[in-house]
Amino acid sequence: MKFFQTKYVTEFEGIPLNGVRRRAFNKLNQDIYSQKIKINQIKECFCGASNFLALSQLDRFGLPFGSQICQSCGLVTQKIRIDESSMKHFYENIYWPLIEGKEGNYFTFSKESHPDPFFSSQMNFEKKEITIFEVGCGAGNRILNLSSIFEKKGYVVEKCGCDYSINALKVAQNRKIKTVQGGMKDLANLGKADIVILSHVFEHFTDLKVAMAELEKLVHEKSFIYVEVPGINDLENKKEYKYNYQMYNVLAHTYNFSLQSLTNVMNYGGFELITGDEFVRTLFKLSKKDSFKSEFISAFSDTMISLEKANVKSEKYKRFRNSYFVNYLIKIIKAFLARDI
Repeated sequence: MKFFQTKYVTEFEGIPLNGVRRRAFNKLNQDIYSQKIKINQIKECFCGASNFLALSQLDRFGLPFGSQICQSCGLVTQKIRIDESSMKHFYENIYWPLIEGKEGNYFTFSKESHPDPFFSSQMNFEKKEITIFEVGCGAGNRILNLSSIFEKKGYVVEKCGCDYSINALKVAQNRKIKTVQGGMKDLANLGKADIVILSHVFEHFTDLKVAMAELEKLVHEKSFIYVEVPGINDLENKKEYKYNYQMYNVLAHTYNFSLQSLTNVMNYGGFELITGDEFVRTLFKLSKKDSFKSEFISAFSDTMISLEKANVKSEKYKRFRNSYFVNYLIKIIKAFLARDI
């Protein structure tokens, strides 16, 4: 797969920085330089292997948070990442303005409609009072959407969420969500949930083994865990990234998952897949098996094939966009010249 070692490492196509993003970009660099934010180099994969193949040197903002794929298990991870001790500072001061490009926006929205959001039809409870936790809740859109589905079925729902951003939590609180600042370890102080939502959160974790242990404390044997991440094998269908891996890669995503690589990690933590797709949307539960640790199925080949397909589509999309704008400009010029005549 020499293609990715040349093209993806040397070429850059990213998001232009407006004033808000530029300030966040500069603050991140300043805080790394002053060691307010600590950085770690990643030399070993979750599976224990260290035979990585480079995919990119930069993220979508031009920051030096490149990515690499494990040739043993197929999990994609960063080359360097922000240390866990610096995460609270990063999400409180840098993440939202850098990602959203505007101040005071803590709302996250699903990128596509789905006939059965959260696979809610597969979640059934004997009791009528249930508790839903959302990890990284932001303003609380997803927990409110899922709660609404169950409330229409006659359930009484207690809504609880955690996030590192105190400003985001203030918005969630005003929407009647019980909140705690921090991560899963802090959310565990509220007890156990019947449903745990980790939507576009799992890819942000720094230590997956610690995350598995913390997640287990949030659930009981009948709980459902909904995990959604921007599936890397689905990049050829993700127009929001222009089907382009460089646009897809971002410093906040410490890992990039396919359905199989996510399942490998969750299995390792003692969770069993109920259903899922390559979007990636998945539903898990605690497993009755003692351990899945010896059952890793490599996702490497499938992911590399998917990236090749996405790149072909990205190049076609780029040519189309370029030709469209060139033709549009020519028409404008002709119309202008005709008007002058």
